[in-house]
Amino acid sequence: MDSWETWNTFDERWSAAFAAEYIDGMHFTDYICEVDALIRGANFRGALEIIRSVVERLAVRSDLIGQEIPLWWVTTGACIARKVDDYQSELWFYDTWIRHQAVGTRRRRVAEARRRCQLRLATN
Repeated sequence: MDSWETWNTFDERWSAAFAAEYIDGMHFTDYICEVDALIRGANFRGALEIIRSVVERLAVRSDLIGQEIPLWWVTTGACIARKVDDYQSELWFYDTWIRHQAVGTRRRRVAEARRRCQLRLATN
């Protein structure tokens, strides 16, 4: 059996589709819509909780199957954390993303952003 036949089994297709689109039975777009609604309603703490829980689950999935954490979740979470002056959470988002990315230019840019955030934390 070649790699295409292995990939083409029902279990492989189902688990890959599930891993790419859903977390705990909710589609990624459902979470995004919920976060957007909370932001529009100025409930930044609620939005931050949802984003953090999604990123935590994506980090576990990344450890298990190597799926990357989409940058939208990290940047949105970090921006909201900064808006509510939660710099520890902002650093957590950057650290989580760095730990689950391949070495490259994106990693260097996030590492630089993380250093800037740490300097800001040190001055507060």
